[in-house]
Amino acid sequence: MKIEELRSAIESYPHRLYEALEAVDKAEKAVERLNEQIEEEEANLSPEEDIDDSSEQSGENIQEILVRIDHELALLEVKCEKTKGELELEYRRKPPAGDKVTEATVTAFVKSHPRFVEAKELCLKKKFERETANISRRVGYVARVAERREARDSQPVSSPKLTKLQEKLMTAEATVAGAEMRLEEVKASILPYQMLVQLYTAGLIK
Repeated sequence: MKIEELRSAIESYPHRLYEALEAVDKAEKAVERLNEQIEEEEANLSPEEDIDDSSEQSGENIQEILVRIDHELALLEVKCEKTKGELELEYRRKPPAGDKVTEATVTAFVKSHPRFVEAKELCLKKKFERETANISRRVGYVARVAERREARDSQPVSSPKLTKLQEKLMTAEATVAGAEMRLEEVKASILPYQMLVQLYTAGLIK
């Protein structure tokens, strides 16, 4: 692989990562929809009384939190990019005495600058907050499904529609597993690419 191809692979990493994350999210949502349809069909076949909706309300609250966090994260990322642009311009206009302005020196200056480091840390903290809330949402949903299924274990129900939905669920869960594997592959690909570029740049390999 040539250095140009390696650089291209690194530059395309954010896009590939976004696509992989979107695929996982899409697959998980498909599983959630099927679980909801299965729950609805089971409820129709075996109606229950006095259903506690507190867990559903909790799920809705977490969803509202996720929307708020997404908005805050978007604002922080805009601020981070703005800071990066300002620092790049500052360095190119007035580089330190003796410094040769190159992409490498500009990048080094920006990434080591306290303003950029602070902005990046705020973004990472907000991303961690979002991931924590997202995990809570998924755990809560799985718990609600498990509770309902456990409540019906003593009186199993079945219908052609329910069987078809369960078959679709198995396929959807396999799709989730495949999407998650692809996501891990994308995440693992960036470090070898970066190392190879560094070796090429240093002239250690050709």
